[in-house]
Amino acid sequence: MRVLEIAIALADEIAAVTIVVLIPMLLAYKFNVVGLEEVIAVTIILLAIAAFIVYKVVEAHRREVKVGIETYIGKKATVVDVKGSKITIMVEGELWGAECVYPAELKPGDEVVIVGFEGGRFKVKPLTSH
Repeated sequence: MRVLEIAIALADEIAAVTIVVLIPMLLAYKFNVVGLEEVIAVTIILLAIAAFIVYKVVEAHRREVKVGIETYIGKKATVVDVKGSKITIMVEGELWGAECVYPAELKPGDEVVIVGFEGGRFKVKPLTSH
């Protein structure tokens, strides 16, 4: 499925470049408005632009999409408060509820790593257990 998405995105970009620039250039050459040198120069420039677009499209499709809460997974956080199994952590300046996935005695000031999100709370593990 991923290869198909990339192919469709590339075909769309190539079609747009061809329709917008290359076809008018070829028509202008046919009616002697521009010379062969200009058509070749524009074609080379378009190929360079198309190569850059292809590179960016492939790069964008290879990246793992992370939005919302997923962006916090793997980040370090600091324990702010511990009340039984409920922990309050600070990550990127924000306070969040969390639960430790490993049996560990956490205290305020300890560093943890966010490993998941479930039931409205982050799942964390102590940084030292890495």
